[in-house]
Amino acid sequence: MFNKIHIVFENEHLKNRDLADFEEVWTLLRCADKVHYHVGIDFKVEENELIIIDESDTLMFEHPEKFAQLIDGRVCICLTATPDNCDSQGVESKVVKALNFKQYSYSPELGQVDAKTRLQLDDIIHVSTMQDKINYI
Repeated sequence: MFNKIHIVFENEHLKNRDLADFEEVWTLLRCADKVHYHVGIDFKVEENELIIIDESDTLMFEHPEKFAQLIDGRVCICLTATPDNCDSQGVESKVVKALNFKQYSYSPELGQVDAKTRLQLDDIIHVSTMQDKINYI
């Protein structure tokens, strides 16, 4: 288990939405005291800490040097809904390759993560309670 989990957002709105949606999940997993929310990438990361970055492409392109320093030698999960906008020759693809990122795709129908394709989370989950979300996951 990690000593801390840093969850990073590009703005307060996304941070507050995630905090409200997942607070019960962190409690259920008994790690709420380890989860730290951030807007932007101006924070320190120590050994044995996980970084999860939402809309990572935005932060990556706004602050490439800071972004590279933040993730260098760290355990990091970068999320984006539209990696490289399906342009395999575009700047996003080149940056992902330069940073040596692995890309994953996810589809509930396939049942398994495939490390050779992109992460696609296009599922819209219609649930009424946090427990329903947890059950779905």
